[in-house]
Amino acid sequence: MRIDGNSYRPRQPQRGNEPDCDGSSGMSKLMKGSGGMPPKKFRLDKADSKLAGVCGGLANYSGLDPMIVRVGFVIGALVSFGTAALVYLIIALIAD
Repeated sequence: MRIDGNSYRPRQPQRGNEPDCDGSSGMSKLMKGSGGMPPKKFRLDKADSKLAGVCGGLANYSGLDPMIVRVGFVIGALVSFGTAALVYLIIALIAD
């Protein structure tokens, strides 16, 4: 069958969804967490802390510089009339 001079080709299956030898797909193993990298967990960073380690922990979790996160919290606290400071306190009390 030709459409506008090009021959019709059926879509190829995507790689990585084929079943393994045991019948399960590689994607299901990855989603279950049995292989690959372990899931990332948020932890307060007491070693790089100024107050409670919240900004240091957020920086480690997101891969940013801790100073950028700290400046963001200060600006957020000023702009949001203290809501960011309340969020900081809640994170400090709940985490770890």
